[in-house]
Amino acid sequence: EKETCELEKDVCVIELTETSKGGKNTSTTEKDCYFSENCTSASVLVTFGQGEFLRKSTLCCSGEDCREDSLPWPPINMTANGKYCPACYSESEPCPVKTVKCTGSENYCLDLAGHKYPDKEKHITLKGCTTESICNT
Repeated sequence: EKETCELEKDVCVIELTETSKGGKNTSTTEKDCYFSENCTSASVLVTFGQGEFLRKSTLCCSGEDCREDSLPWPPINMTANGKYCPACYSESEPCPVKTVKCTGSENYCLDLAGHKYPDKEKHITLKGCTTESICNT
């Protein structure tokens, strides 16, 4: 279903998110209007060890290019690359940290804590291996 964007918001953004935690996979798709100068198409992968991950793919688009099926998932390469990071994923406190082997092109460690929008009472902690593309999102 198409919607008309405000004049200043001149592009559409489609965001796919997939998480795997505790053996349960969850996928969401969000669409919105956005400012082209602030919109970056990117794919991000964060792994937490033991098969748990979060991956997000964002597409800035307009017109007929705005299809969910044109969004690529970042590949998950499970080959260890020699780097290690502290890792945990929690939507409550505390977040038990373990050291995990990074894989593929995950050459960075992520350490992120904050509140999950829109529920500002819900605390979230993300630590793990990630790709360079997270620096641009």
